[in-house]
Amino acid sequence: MAVPIGGYGGGERRSTAYSASTRIVDVAGGSVIWTARASAPASDEIQGPMSGLAQAILQGAEDAGVF
Repeated sequence: MAVPIGGYGGGERRSTAYSASTRIVDVAGGSVIWTARASAPASDEIQGPMSGLAQAILQGAEDAGVF
């Protein structure tokens, strides 16, 4: 799972929007089995959006029958 995360600059607190993308790959053959993307609106905190992104991706994989 790749998750780009912004930072704070100049001592000023900023809201940051988050997104995540993931892919499940067949290790033996190297082929991509499943991919997903999720995004969360701008927030002043990180824990809630990151948790929501992980839950959305895992729920999508479950709904698709990946596991």
